[in-house]
Amino acid sequence: MYAGKEILAIIPARGGSKRLPRKNLLRLGGDPLIAWSIRAALSCPYIDHVVVSTEDEEIATVSRKYGARIHPRPTHLALDETPSLPVFVDCVQQFPNSDIVMVLQPTSPFRKETDLVKAIETLVDQQADALISVTKMKLGSVWALTVRQGLLEFPPRQALENIRTQDQGIQYQPNGNLYVYTRQTLLNAERYAFGERTLPLVMAAPYDLDIDDAVGFRIAEAIAHEFDLHCP
Repeated sequence: MYAGKEILAIIPARGGSKRLPRKNLLRLGGDPLIAWSIRAALSCPYIDHVVVSTEDEEIATVSRKYGARIHPRPTHLALDETPSLPVFVDCVQQFPNSDIVMVLQPTSPFRKETDLVKAIETLVDQQADALISVTKMKLGSVWALTVRQGLLEFPPRQALENIRTQDQGIQYQPNGNLYVYTRQTLLNAERYAFGERTLPLVMAAPYDLDIDDAVGFRIAEAIAHEFDLHCP
């Protein structure tokens, strides 16, 4: 609890995964991938409930072992095409006293307790609707090139003359590490729960890693070893 507000951490973890089968249970540094998010949430002194939303019995069993509560996810919310928002709302509705909701995706295993604490404090103290973790983009959006008939299509020459990297304003992209919302922001959202006042929490490597496939998992293994990172 922080400033009198009850805080719920949701870890969404369905059993199906096409690009990296059973990814939530793969061993990273000796522990299942999902354990990294569970223990990170448990390490934050402000979080009152750590809940894994899943339809998978094996994930549920492992999650309980590492200290999480389980919210049985309905099967219609565990499909490949299921958007995230209904999954969060389904879980939040089972905790009617929760004021703040933090979402931790298992595919972002590297987190610092101080980032979770800062995220909650920032959202509450600045009376924001939401907060999401972001990473600085290496190149600005003007360098998002398209391909037409097999060839790269560049911005007009005049635009290129004015887009030196050092001249561009800093731009950011979500990294998937954490999302924090007020309860009402989630319940009132139609598709994306950003609200009118959404704040950033800027992260740098290696904490901004988001595992997307087998290559990403190997990178995570190397990072965990090289930076001596462990499941909290």
